[in-house]
Amino acid sequence: MPNTAHNMRTLIFTTPSTGSTEFKSKLCKRNNYDINFGEILNERTFKKKLSKNIINKKEWQEFCEEHHTLDYTEQLAQFQIKRFTESKNCIAKLFPDHLHLLSIDLISKYCSKLCEVADKIFYLQRENKKEQIVSRSVRFINGVPDKKLMYTYKGDLSNDILNENFEHYKKNINIIEKIFKKYPGDVITLEKDVEDTTFQNRYVYKGDWQLPEELPLLS
Repeated sequence: MPNTAHNMRTLIFTTPSTGSTEFKSKLCKRNNYDINFGEILNERTFKKKLSKNIINKKEWQEFCEEHHTLDYTEQLAQFQIKRFTESKNCIAKLFPDHLHLLSIDLISKYCSKLCEVADKIFYLQRENKKEQIVSRSVRFINGVPDKKLMYTYKGDLSNDILNENFEHYKKNINIIEKIFKKYPGDVITLEKDVEDTTFQNRYVYKGDWQLPEELPLLS
């Protein structure tokens, strides 16, 4: 597990099912961060933090009024980028998919802004892309994310569902690959560098679907 220095903006840039929860947890134990942003652009967790006053409601309302010409997703992205930039000692996970309502150009723009101000970037990836796609397919089988399904789902996965999730990952992995070239960082691969604590009793795909094409690995 790599060490990070104190007073550092640390960013974990990744896609789902790469061991990011375990990786971030270990970083947090090693470093005394002032702010743990969690999934920094996740609208669902953002609203929960607002309701619990973890995020300043007045500051958010004033920001929205000042940026009223932007849609909600861009308001959230810019507000969180502002908070991350102003924090001197923090950690955040960045998933391009949380900006899925925006164009690829805008997704790349906001992800790049976070990378630009980060002092340390970890790029997490998974070598076995087929297992990663199966994992997401199961968790989103009902249209909304549900991690419990990885341990309770007993159904099959159609090729159409797997192909749809392949295209989803292809888009996001391509975004990350392009940003990595401009803002390089430490590459962490699940199978080599992160202890996977979630494998026991996990859903096992028994079909014969194969990746339509190889997806890139950072190096």
